Amino acid sequence: MSGKRIDPDQLYFDFDSKVDEIVELKTSILTSSNMPRIHSTRSLDEDCITLAAGLKEAIRESGLSRDQVADKINVLYGWPTSAAYEWLVPEAQKRTQHLSIHMLNHYLSKPSEYKIPGFLIFAIQQVTGSLKACDLIARDQGGQVISSAEKVELTLGKLDTTILEMNRLKRELRGRR
Repeated sequence: MSGKRIDPDQLYFDFDSKVDEIVELKTSILTSSNMPRIHSTRSLDEDCITLAAGLKEAIRESGLSRDQVADKINVLYGWPTSAAYEWLVPEAQKRTQHLSIHMLNHYLSKPSEYKIPGFLIFAIQQVTGSLKACDLIARDQGGQVISSAEKVELTLGKLDTTILEMNRLKRELRGRR
């Protein structure tokens, strides 16, 4: 313990060790930022299965059934829902755009056979509110997807760091006078 105590009841704060801890944490974060890829082998079937698994997980976590997801996607794109398509669309117009529960099941359960179209990834993320598929794709490239709330936290952290640096510079400038 170094330093002179003015008040015998004054607590000692080991500032140097706290700074060392922060430096170690920062070093640890910087060295671990090169996240490994999810898998190293490239196979179209494996990639399709991985993506389908992520979409299924997003659906499961949303609490929606696949029927509800299909209907929400149809509403999202202005297509007839399953009930409307089956009962209200005349047979002659059955060629209009529509996502059936059967096709959604094929995409999710047989992804090697029925490749998932890109629009469906966007739509499932939209209706489930999950970034699971984007996160899988980003992690495969060593990246990471963050939510809006996490982005705000990062921004606030950068702001705090900037404020601390500005205060340090102000103290340094005052000391030169």
